[in-house]
Amino acid sequence: MRLAPPVPVLVLVVAAALTSSVASAQGEAGRTPRIAIGVNVAQTAIYGIASSFFESSLFVPVPIEGHFRLSRRWGLAATLQYLHHKDGTLKLNGLSVSLGPRFTLWGEGLRGLYAAVKLGIGFRHGDDYFRAKYYRVGMQIQPELGWSFAWGPPGFFLSAGVGLQSEVTLTEESHSGWAWNGLGAMINYYLPMVNVTVGFDL
Repeated sequence: MRLAPPVPVLVLVVAAALTSSVASAQGEAGRTPRIAIGVNVAQTAIYGIASSFFESSLFVPVPIEGHFRLSRRWGLAATLQYLHHKDGTLKLNGLSVSLGPRFTLWGEGLRGLYAAVKLGIGFRHGDDYFRAKYYRVGMQIQPELGWSFAWGPPGFFLSAGVGLQSEVTLTEESHSGWAWNGLGAMINYYLPMVNVTVGFDL
C-alpha cells in the first residue's frame, strides 16, 4: 500500500518550485543587453532610391551600427560604413569607421531616448570626372539623436534616429578642373543621416 506524502511536504515542494520559477523569470526580465549590432536599412534605401532618379548617378551607403552599454546611462556608439558613389564618369568607393559616447536621456541602457556623438575617419578612392585617380582621407564627426528598443538578451534590436555626418578633409588628391556640385558636396562633406537600424542584441 502506497502512502501519500504528508501535506506539509507537498506544500514546501510546490512553494519551492514556484519561488524558483518566479526568481528565474524576474532574473530574465531584469537582464539588459550589453551589445547591439545591426544594419541601418533606412540610410541605404533612402539614398539608393533617391539617387536613382538622377541620370547616371548612384549613391549607396551601407552603415553597420553598434551600440554598447557601459552603465545605466552611458555607453558607446559605433559605425562602420561602406559607400559607393557614381556620378557620370566619377566612380568612388569609400569606407569609414567612427566611435563615440552614447548617453541614454530617457530609459535605461540600450532602451529609450539616446544621444551620441561619434568621431572617426573616412577614406574614398576611385576615378574622378576626368577618369584620373582620386582619393581623400577625412576626419568625421557625427552627432545623432534617436530611440532604441531591445527585446532580449538575446533578442531583436531596433533603433530610429536622425543625425549628420560631416567630414573635414585631412588629405586629398588634387582635382583641378572640376568641383563638387551641391549634391556631391552634401554626399561627401555633410551627409544627413536617417538611422533605422535593424539587428540583434546580446
